[in-house]
Amino acid sequence: MKTARTKDEMPANPLPFTSRFESIGVKVPDRRLSTQELMSGVRMWGKFDLEGLTGIRERRVCGENEDSYVLSREAALDCLRYSSYRAEDLEMIICCSISKYKNGNTYVFEPPLSLYVKEAIGATRALNFDIANACAGMLTGVSIMNDFIRRGVIRCGMVISGENITSISRNAVPKVKTILSSQLASLTVGDCGAAVVLERSPEGKAALAVTDYVTLARYSDLCIGWACTDSPGAQMVTDARKIHQVAISDMPPIIEKALQATGLSFGISIILSPTRPPCGPSVPAASAWPTISGFGQRISWSISRNSGIRRPPPIFWPCTGSSRKSVSSRGSG
Repeated sequence: MKTARTKDEMPANPLPFTSRFESIGVKVPDRRLSTQELMSGVRMWGKFDLEGLTGIRERRVCGENEDSYVLSREAALDCLRYSSYRAEDLEMIICCSISKYKNGNTYVFEPPLSLYVKEAIGATRALNFDIANACAGMLTGVSIMNDFIRRGVIRCGMVISGENITSISRNAVPKVKTILSSQLASLTVGDCGAAVVLERSPEGKAALAVTDYVTLARYSDLCIGWACTDSPGAQMVTDARKIHQVAISDMPPIIEKALQATGLSFGISIILSPTRPPCGPSVPAASAWPTISGFGQRISWSISRNSGIRRPPPIFWPCTGSSRKSVSSRGSG
């Protein structure tokens, strides 16, 4: 009779391979909407400086012929332009969008958005499926594909996301009346598409050191989105103060666990690239969040490609959403 092995009996690295980011692509809409323009429609009691609080000067907004599908498709094509792989080489495509709009405001469930993108870019060999995990969706997709690659099931694949979510900003404008409004955070979002190709990492080269996430189900009601009943698009309500209290208290041990798994510690130099800015009555100053000032939320994936850093220190992407998630990457090349 077989018995489960204890942790001490498990091999140090039971999986034969590692993975790495091979290329990154983005699609950023041309249309810009400044925070000043957005806030001009808000009738709020007292003075409130959203730009000063969040650091978001403007956000990109989908144009007339842009939606979740278009952003995903164009990000995927942009990613392939930087990749050594062709579309037909991809063995898996995972779409992680929260929003799934196609042909304007038509919301698509089946066939999945990943299938439309797969057919559009010519990835004929790829297995495709969609996942949804709120703001942690993109990194959840990376974690899933990383597992497939590490186990040797596939050699390369693409994770994509196309977020057309600024309808929640538009629908929040007439409803935000105070700084404590449950729709205040809706004013921070922007539209963007992103795609990454993951591949099996050559031995001794840079690789994803660890991916880890923790679901805190008791907080699942702190941020909820659904179809708006009185206007096109969606709406979102959040308990912004509580979300950040939970993130501040629960994120450090998750990051520490990831560091320990890679043999690192809080004493080393890392690049920390969060996926969302602070938004609430008691959060850090906007100067701590300069990278999102011209784009709004949802743009973190363009930072790495455009940072100009050739040999960066370990990078952590912590993300809060329906799960708490962090990804670290380090290596020798």
